[in-house]
Amino acid sequence: MKHLKVGTSGLLLLSLLLFSCGGKKEDTTKKEGKVDELASTGIPEVKVVLLSEGGFRQELLSTGKLYAKKAVDLSFKVSGELARVYVKNGDRVSKGTVLAELDAFRLKVARDQSQDRLASAKLVLQEQLISRGYAIKDSADVPRQTMDVVNTKSGYEQARLAFLLADKDWKNAVLRAPIDGVVANLDLKEYDQVNGSATFCSLIDNNTLEARFTVLESELGMIRLGDEVKIAPYSTPGEQLSGHISEINPVVDNNGQVHLRATLSNNGKLFDGMNTQVSVFRTIPNQLVIPKTAIVLRTGREVVFTYRDGKSYWNYVKTGEENATEKVVTSGLRSGDSVIVEGNFNLAHESVVSIIK
Repeated sequence: MKHLKVGTSGLLLLSLLLFSCGGKKEDTTKKEGKVDELASTGIPEVKVVLLSEGGFRQELLSTGKLYAKKAVDLSFKVSGELARVYVKNGDRVSKGTVLAELDAFRLKVARDQSQDRLASAKLVLQEQLISRGYAIKDSADVPRQTMDVVNTKSGYEQARLAFLLADKDWKNAVLRAPIDGVVANLDLKEYDQVNGSATFCSLIDNNTLEARFTVLESELGMIRLGDEVKIAPYSTPGEQLSGHISEINPVVDNNGQVHLRATLSNNGKLFDGMNTQVSVFRTIPNQLVIPKTAIVLRTGREVVFTYRDGKSYWNYVKTGEENATEKVVTSGLRSGDSVIVEGNFNLAHESVVSIIK
């Protein structure tokens, strides 16, 4: 068998051939990339809106809290041992519902004793009047000075007042709901000692709520009673409720802020004390309003592209008021212009474009 011998020059030639083949492959890849790039390049597609004068919804953002329009803290007004609790936190009750009772034995005894003393004083009063020639049924005809004397001697007036107080204390051993609402802040249980000056529970009518929030003194000029507001609780992202400004406190506080309230209806998901975002809206008429998506920045200036005869045209604009999605154009455009609102990011002056149907 014969062996093929390859010299140094042959190896060098083979290496050059392999390198050349590899280089040709890389050039082909680059060429294919350029072909693909050219294939993907076409006429930009844009969306257009016709500009016209209309109302602009001015928006002011603030943060605040929700409070029940009607709420009351309840107490027994007398001290004693808690005998019965008929409700728990979260229960909805009607006006007049019995919520809890104290052990009223001592209060009942005190009332009965004062009632007996009142009856005894009434007998003494009758005797005093009879001794002066009057009957108890004729007390309206008794001279004022005489009536004062017999009241003092009989102790009737003092006994009557003592009975009224004892009767009221006895009745206060039963706690009733003064309004329709939901029970809250109830921490006591049966057999606990109740202090008459302490709050037993709260009753909240949260069908109607108030959003309390502040605005800067400089922003007050854009707010009026009755203005629309949108309430967006942080507990339910994406959900908004409508309301209206119901109160403006005519005082600027030490922080340069004015306190406002807005009334809204509860959707059943809102609680007293919830934190929320508040948006106040006013409509300003006769404004040129464009979506914020129509504006692009070029060298730090705002530019809006308009469409005419298949091409885009570059317009420097000045803007004024804005809200979350729109801006007012104060110069650079006019009513009737076709404004490009999508597909405008990479456009240039007089770029050929097509409108998305």
